[in-house]
Amino acid sequence: MGKEEGEGQQQREQPTAAEGGAGGSGGGGRGGRCSGGCSGAVRPQCAAALLLGAAVALSALFLLPPFVGRGGREAARDPGAAFAADIVASFMLQKTVSELRESTSKLEFDIYEEVGIPNSTVAINFLQPLGSSNWTYVIFAIVPYPVHSTISSTWLSILRSSFMSLVVEQSTLHLTESLFGTSSNFEVFKFPGGITIIPPQAAFLLQKPYASFNFTLNFPMYKVQEKTNELKDQMKSGLRLDPYENIYIKLTNSKGSTVAPPTIVQASIVLEVGNHQPSLPRMKQLAQTIANSSSGNLGLNHTVFGRVKQISLSSYLRHSLHSGGGTDTPSPAPMPSQDHHQHHHHHPPPPSP
Repeated sequence: MGKEEGEGQQQREQPTAAEGGAGGSGGGGRGGRCSGGCSGAVRPQCAAALLLGAAVALSALFLLPPFVGRGGREAARDPGAAFAADIVASFMLQKTVSELRESTSKLEFDIYEEVGIPNSTVAINFLQPLGSSNWTYVIFAIVPYPVHSTISSTWLSILRSSFMSLVVEQSTLHLTESLFGTSSNFEVFKFPGGITIIPPQAAFLLQKPYASFNFTLNFPMYKVQEKTNELKDQMKSGLRLDPYENIYIKLTNSKGSTVAPPTIVQASIVLEVGNHQPSLPRMKQLAQTIANSSSGNLGLNHTVFGRVKQISLSSYLRHSLHSGGGTDTPSPAPMPSQDHHQHHHHHPPPPSP
């Protein structure tokens, strides 16, 4: 449910961007659009990807000035300025830019109520219209408040967890519904220390991954996440897993972006039922199959996922490569707790003009 517009006494006050001195607000300028507009096949992330690309190019060419505070109510004049902060994220609202501009302060407060952390403020940096529709991409930053303060690593970890939950749609931003409706398509552009998401997938409590490995795909996280089932099915076939063996994945971007490549896939092989340890010959077979599967692209269709790069085995799997008989080896750590039910990360179709 959304927040009520007429909330009484507010429990905490969202510091203004002008007070914090680091964030902009009141976006409304237009950024670049995807080719062909958003009239049909263009996904919402297309606009986000273009904005991110523009930000990188512009940041390389110019020294971006500090955002104008709330006193001036000026918008960030280009996408580059919108991405100057260390923590930047976005979501979609079915409202026009002009409608949102009238309620920018309230929107900032609502966001702060949902994900705000100590020593920080929320600043809406850019409002990107999606084609000729009434959908708008809201790009916001979380910046230190006061300006010279530091956000602790503990609170950054809590904020990262909140963002992860929003990305996989296990939760949603609860905004004032009468003003903003329902938010959707939460994405992260920048987060210090990187970000990891766990696509919702079937897994039982305390299952132990007995074979773990990493590899890199030159695709943004949101695209890989949308094809989680396809990726796992192709890998299971390509690695010749037994019917009772499943793959469990996590997705990481070292710069904290869900919309920019590359994506590091952390894959683990788990049993559908039980936690018994596979035999050493089976472990060695799995290790050899994974280590020698570069030419086979881990079973992935390269037209869908591109070429797999940087395959890296866990120390446990590397040990198995050279094991000839029964030796004592450390047991892998238990899997993190996850929902037992399969859940798909759906993006709504692009709004019609």
